[in-house]
Amino acid sequence: MKHPIIVELSKRYGCTPGQLLVRWGLQNGFVVLPKSTKKERIKKNSEVSGFEISREDMDRLAACHEKLVTGECFPGNLR
Repeated sequence: MKHPIIVELSKRYGCTPGQLLVRWGLQNGFVVLPKSTKKERIKKNSEVSGFEISREDMDRLAACHEKLVTGECFPGNLR
């Protein structure tokens, strides 16, 4: 959430880093299940319909991939 590109783009779109990442996932067609222990943050993370991330910025976010997705460990995804 503190990655410089995430911080920069969340400022550009006037949203929190969490909202930016939820929006990115939805625009990619993913089922997004954000988690938080704070009620306010759960509500805030659901408020992502007021903006759309440009293709260029979607690509910039995709380039931040650090291969931390747990699904990559499943046998069907091994390369």
